[in-house]
Amino acid sequence: GRVVEGFGNSATTTSSNALGVGQRQRQHSAIRFIAPRAPATTATTANDLFGRTSPRHRRHSDSHHLMGTLVPPSTTSTVPFSLISKGDTWGNLMVLVGNAALALWMVRHTTVGKLVGPPITAMGLTFVMATAGLLPSGGSLAASQLQQVCLCWATPLVLLGADFRGARQRCGPLVWSFLLAAGATLASSAVGWWLVGDWLTAALSVSHGALYAEDGLKIAAGIMARNVGGGLNYMAVCSSLGASPMAIAAGLCADNIFGLMYFPTTSAIAAGRPDPEEEEEESTTIAQSTTLVVDKEQDGATVAVSTSTPSVLQTTAVTSTNVTSAITDTAVETKVAQETEMANNNNDDDKKDSISIESVTNVLCTATTLVWLGKVFGGTRGALPLCTLLTVLLVNNKFTPSRWVRSIQPTSQVLGTVALYLFFSTLGSQGVAVAESVRASMIPLGIFLTILYAVHGTWLWLLHKLFPHQPCMNPQRLLMASSAAIGGPATAVALAQAQKWPSLEVPGLMVGNLGDAVGTFLGIAFFAVFSTGAG
Repeated sequence: GRVVEGFGNSATTTSSNALGVGQRQRQHSAIRFIAPRAPATTATTANDLFGRTSPRHRRHSDSHHLMGTLVPPSTTSTVPFSLISKGDTWGNLMVLVGNAALALWMVRHTTVGKLVGPPITAMGLTFVMATAGLLPSGGSLAASQLQQVCLCWATPLVLLGADFRGARQRCGPLVWSFLLAAGATLASSAVGWWLVGDWLTAALSVSHGALYAEDGLKIAAGIMARNVGGGLNYMAVCSSLGASPMAIAAGLCADNIFGLMYFPTTSAIAAGRPDPEEEEEESTTIAQSTTLVVDKEQDGATVAVSTSTPSVLQTTAVTSTNVTSAITDTAVETKVAQETEMANNNNDDDKKDSISIESVTNVLCTATTLVWLGKVFGGTRGALPLCTLLTVLLVNNKFTPSRWVRSIQPTSQVLGTVALYLFFSTLGSQGVAVAESVRASMIPLGIFLTILYAVHGTWLWLLHKLFPHQPCMNPQRLLMASSAAIGGPATAVALAQAQKWPSLEVPGLMVGNLGDAVGTFLGIAFFAVFSTGAG
């Protein structure tokens, strides 16, 4: 393609006062605009080119990203022929849904699938098919519509399946550890953007044109949100900010590659460390024993009294034994009654918590209502963030019945996971365009992620060294918090189970869900701060 060097005749007559604030940005957008590969027709004028890159057009285009067509199908195709045409809606859906199912099977039964994970596996399968000509390269209307519905549904569904109630009491010091880990991600992302932001912006702008001139910052904000929450937050931030589909795919690929190096490193550091609660109990017992010995050495009267009154001690011991026996008998009876009652309750809960037609329709109705409210009151850009906020408020307030929240969690978890897999499957539908975007931006993205992980880990290590006796600075808790932030709740639970830290399994799951709840807002705030600074 060719580079447009100026604005044209209409732009040269524009006075300097009319340019106003942001003159440099508009000039930069126009100068960096890459014209389509196809030769321009005689009807294409400088006014057309300027209109395509103006802020007004950009806002109009971005309005289609979330509730319209998130990934508009390309008008050109690298592969001239595809076995399934762009207009074959059910054919495209068949392959995309099949790729999601095949990705899940590969993750469970193949080494490659286990290594790269579900998102990259699903996206890679679609990419290969679009590049080889089975699917139309450049995407299709069916892929765009499936992507839009799955993203909008996945946001409330994943959060409806999470349990936020009593997080502070149930998680204990791990909450503070997670907040420190999230702060480390935010600080490291800021350092990374400060060092390589211009390079990343230039790489993505050259690949995608001036219409996506801020893709670098949008992807950086999405990666920051991804490393506080999860993949859901990455997609919500990128979609809300209007990032191009090729840049979204490139960022996801780079982040998953670095995740493959991060998780084994975390496991290696955690290996051999005991459960933190057991470690703290042993430390407390040793400290109490030491204190008792010191007291006996300093107070001879205490020893004399203890040794000179055996009858009193024996009488007390007998009485204590009788009382303990009585209490034990009562406790056994009570425990049997409680276990019987709990078994009955569990049977009832199993019936209520099982996935049924009623639970599926109720959950989908709730999720759709939340998405609609987000769209109505949040607009195009604020739809997903507001939907996130409304969902968290719905499941985490005293007016919503706890029984109802628990009853919808299993169904929400299953449907939310399905929606995410289907969404990742659609990301590879652009075919060769995704490969070009990855190749152009992989080096700056790799440096950005290297800085993010290095600063993140160094910051947590320094906190542990400075405050080693604080419960939230315990290395096991910091590793769990880091894993929950970088990898999400499932990764944190897997780490706790692998290292035999049972006291951190449920808290790790809950702080991971907390990251899902706040990650999107932090990502959008990150973009707003650095976008304003650049302006």
